[in-house]
Amino acid sequence: MMLIHVPKPRKINHSEIAAKLNINPNSFYVLKSRLYDKIQKYLSADTFVTQENIIKQLLQVHEVCFNSPREIAIAFLQKLETELLRFDMHNELQIIYSALKKMHLYSEKYFHYSQLFNKHVALGLSLEKAEEILGNFNRLLGQYNFSRSQQGLDTLYFINREIINLYALNPSRQIEIIKNIIELQLILFCYGNKSNEHNTEELLQNTRKLFEELPETSPQKKWEIVLDYLYFEYYQSNFQNKTALQYYERTNEKLSFFLLYNNICLSSKFF
Repeated sequence: MMLIHVPKPRKINHSEIAAKLNINPNSFYVLKSRLYDKIQKYLSADTFVTQENIIKQLLQVHEVCFNSPREIAIAFLQKLETELLRFDMHNELQIIYSALKKMHLYSEKYFHYSQLFNKHVALGLSLEKAEEILGNFNRLLGQYNFSRSQQGLDTLYFINREIINLYALNPSRQIEIIKNIIELQLILFCYGNKSNEHNTEELLQNTRKLFEELPETSPQKKWEIVLDYLYFEYYQSNFQNKTALQYYERTNEKLSFFLLYNNICLSSKFF
């Protein structure tokens, strides 16, 4: 039996490709960029329709990195990076940057992706810390609601400063939402802390905008019921009963599970 030797395909450089296509270098790079975008879209099509799709794409990272040409794998990872950055999905971004830094081990980009990996590790931990701060704030706010002690109020202000400092170090939409919820509750539920009404309404509106920017699959998206409740408390405290009624009805519709949000706000006060 005669063995036929098949020569290994020769790698063609960019100049040769441009010459074969009979186009100038500028046209070649435009074509290359568009092709790259199409590859990215194809590899991550419909990634963010559901949470399940996101998980499936992330589970494919290892396989794509070790079973695809390097250029295709990097295109796949960078497309996922772009989408995850839109939604501040820090824990998921750690997976992407971990893969990207390994794929650029022998490149000057290794340090860049290592820094991004470290940044999103810090942001992921900061979000967990922010939720812990919010939970502690609401537990102590419940105690203060009965005692009205100066010591309790001072502790709440201290926690407020803690979340402000955390947000300054690691800004993200989720942490800003937590910061705003704490500040709004200080304004609404702590006597002697009546801020300018315009600023309070502006803070409510800014928080609504942050919620609208979150994807439907974000866990914090479900917290919007808390903002409806805080709107109700704000308008009721200003004797705008007609407007307050709208937010009362929104909150009351979800009363069967609203009390489960006691780590997000002082939900028991609704009664």
